[in-house]
Amino acid sequence: MSFVARGAHLAAMRERGLVIESDAHGDIRIPSVRATDDPASLGAVDLIILSVKLWDTEAAIRQLKRCSSPARSPFAAERVIKDDILRRELGEASVMGGVCYVATTIARPGVITRQDRCSGW
Repeated sequence: MSFVARGAHLAAMRERGLVIESDAHGDIRIPSVRATDDPASLGAVDLIILSVKLWDTEAAIRQLKRCSSPARSPFAAERVIKDDILRRELGEASVMGGVCYVATTIARPGVITRQDRCSGW
């Protein structure tokens, strides 16, 4: 599994790995991860899980187009409008839409906190 990140979050992941904190489900610690700010450096991939804010979608897609994967299938884990952007940029066959109701925040670089008691939309 590889991650695309930027800034302090990327630096922390490269140095210390990734931590996902959850009171209800326990913490997940991945001490060593492959992290980059250049998706093209990942080479061929089987699946891309795209999890960015809506306003970052188009910039993220431009970067993802550089991945050298013949079977790339981005998965939009956000709102429906994002699927429309993905289909326009990548084509209908490359997009598998979905919705994920997991509220998270970057608590500090390299640490994601899951809000286990969030209300649905």
